[in-house]
Amino acid sequence: MAASVQRWLLSRRLQEQAQIRQKLERYHSPAVVHQLISVGALKNGRLPPREAEISILFADIVNFTPIAEQSSPSAIADLLNVFFEEMLHSVFAQGGTLDKFIGDCIMAFFGAPEPQIDHAERAIATAMGMLNRLDQLNLQNIWPQPIQLRVAINSGKAFVGDVGSSQRVDYTVLGGTVNLAARLETICPPGECVITDATYQAIGDRHQDLFIPMGAGRFKGIDRPIQVYRTQRHRHPKPLPLKSTEVSSS
Repeated sequence: MAASVQRWLLSRRLQEQAQIRQKLERYHSPAVVHQLISVGALKNGRLPPREAEISILFADIVNFTPIAEQSSPSAIADLLNVFFEEMLHSVFAQGGTLDKFIGDCIMAFFGAPEPQIDHAERAIATAMGMLNRLDQLNLQNIWPQPIQLRVAINSGKAFVGDVGSSQRVDYTVLGGTVNLAARLETICPPGECVITDATYQAIGDRHQDLFIPMGAGRFKGIDRPIQVYRTQRHRHPKPLPLKSTEVSSS
């Protein structure tokens, strides 16, 4: 009798772990999922909210609306499925966490649920991986027309954890650090990556030579100018200065 009870309890625990793993694998790399389950980081099936130092990344397809208007719904679904699949390889390869898909935009972050001292470098490596992989896919004529990407990264403190109701919960990041990254993406040149001064200072000398100053701009909801840097992938002859006006997110 005791052996039967133990087998039942073990079977139930394995089923619960499988359900938790299935949920987590939607957001995290396999290594992070294994770590969370092995250390028992979940409380009542949830990741408790906490403040963390992170880098947040937004990656958005340039001019997606005209592309969508010229294509059938099934063609757009196929495009996005391939796009998301390919881009997430870069996110998970750097131990990043998928927050959500917002239309044609990928929102991901680094530094949580497990702390990552080098979260800014991981975010930069992810952005470069995304942009380079997209260049390769365009050369292979994966889609009817080449597509371009804008990537924006900001670093700082954020509120991280499961947020929602008893019926629906999302593992997400909240706060000013996230809001600024979303607004930053709107001024990114096509095919490049832009970062804030917070991220620029966090990556150190090893990666700063990838970026050049773009200017200082003001963004909606931010009471101070923000210094912005952009990549030199396409070797523009001059930095593109930001206008000192409010820029709102799309």
